Amino acid sequence: FFRADTQKMDVGDDMRHVMVCLVGKERKQKLVDTSHRKEIKLSKQCTISLEGVTMGGLYQADASHQKLTRHMDCRKLYGEDAKDQQGDVNDKDNSMLFETHTAQTLSEADILALKGQEEGAQIVEHLVSNSATFETKTAFSQAKYIKKKQQKYCPYLTVQPPTPALVSDMLYTTRSQSILGMRTDTLSQMLSYANVHAQARVLCCDSCGGLLLATVLHRLGVHGSGQLLHFFRRVGNSISGLGSIAGLNQESTASQKLLNIPFDFLPRLFSD
Repeated sequence: FFRADTQKMDVGDDMRHVMVCLVGKERKQKLVDTSHRKEIKLSKQCTISLEGVTMGGLYQADASHQKLTRHMDCRKLYGEDAKDQQGDVNDKDNSMLFETHTAQTLSEADILALKGQEEGAQIVEHLVSNSATFETKTAFSQAKYIKKKQQKYCPYLTVQPPTPALVSDMLYTTRSQSILGMRTDTLSQMLSYANVHAQARVLCCDSCGGLLLATVLHRLGVHGSGQLLHFFRRVGNSISGLGSIAGLNQESTASQKLLNIPFDFLPRLFSD
């Protein structure tokens, strides 16, 4: 397990890759190579730097000033304080609201000017106050409107070390075909049934983009006498699956415990 507030990310650290996870409805995840860049583009409006970020911490990005603000209280994020303020009875409804794109009195030029002067949270406040239909919406619709604008101008995010579960979820959502549609629970069951542990000697043939190979290395760890024999089909001079090893920061483990053996080498073993 990884505790928050125990490590700050620096480009010179062994933590070459990190996972940036957006918190909220979209819950997007992105694997970032910090050796090539410190900045990450969260959206068209927001590009921020990850330098000095504490692993596991909750941050709010500011699209205007391109900075991160640490948040220690998550109650506002998940709407717990808003529930206390809302009454049990709401006499408003959205039956007379229609999508005409005229409710917002601020023009695109006004919003661009605000981005150069105000912070992301203040831009959201301006959008709310200049919406002609905001006060007529139900409490649920108001909260939904605010969260939608926050995801655009001041999204919440966490930075975490890449784990097989996080990388598997990201690939399953974005590029499911590259891992043959393998879910995280399937990946964990394969390791359990194969009894993969720190002292194990494992033979692996990966056709899932290297995800299974990198996960086995992650389970073996740096310590222990375990070994991993990786049989692969030779295509030119490249070895498939090594990119996932780098994505999980397993290069040091691979240098000690990984042995890549092409399939065309097997006849030589049996002939001897």
